[in-house]
Amino acid sequence: MNTSPEQKLAYQKRLNRELKELFVLTRGRIHRADYFLMCIMIKGVDEIMALIPEEPVWWLIIAIPLWILSFYIGLCAMTKRLRDIGLSGWMLIPAYLFIGAGFIGTEIVEDMTLKVSLLGVMLIPFIILLFWPPQRKDNKYGPYDEFSIFNGAGAYNKKKANKPQGE
Repeated sequence: MNTSPEQKLAYQKRLNRELKELFVLTRGRIHRADYFLMCIMIKGVDEIMALIPEEPVWWLIIAIPLWILSFYIGLCAMTKRLRDIGLSGWMLIPAYLFIGAGFIGTEIVEDMTLKVSLLGVMLIPFIILLFWPPQRKDNKYGPYDEFSIFNGAGAYNKKKANKPQGE
């Protein structure tokens, strides 16, 4: 399938806008695949933070800003994913309390089996948001859009091309 330069430029502009909205803004909705991408990126930042030396200077210069950035990106992603489901972003408060309790519990508990269990329990909000189906219609948080970073404009344009004329 040949695409014109105008179509490629339109796709690039849309992709740039989507990436900016994906990382920076809390408004709108995101698809499950985009949410998964965000979770992987946050996990990557977490792995980078594990490599940072434990001296306070390194933590002050690198680790704390990285943690704040990954926390904000995760907050944006979870808020948008909740909106895609049709729920308010305020539903994150119980989820973060749940996750925070799990983190505190893993620091207090000595038994490794219980620690692993608590880590598994902490993943429940992430897994729910990953697999819960979206509202496939416009809702009060934004219009339903078939475009996703993983789907790409090719899938989006293919579906548009298959629609009968006049729609």
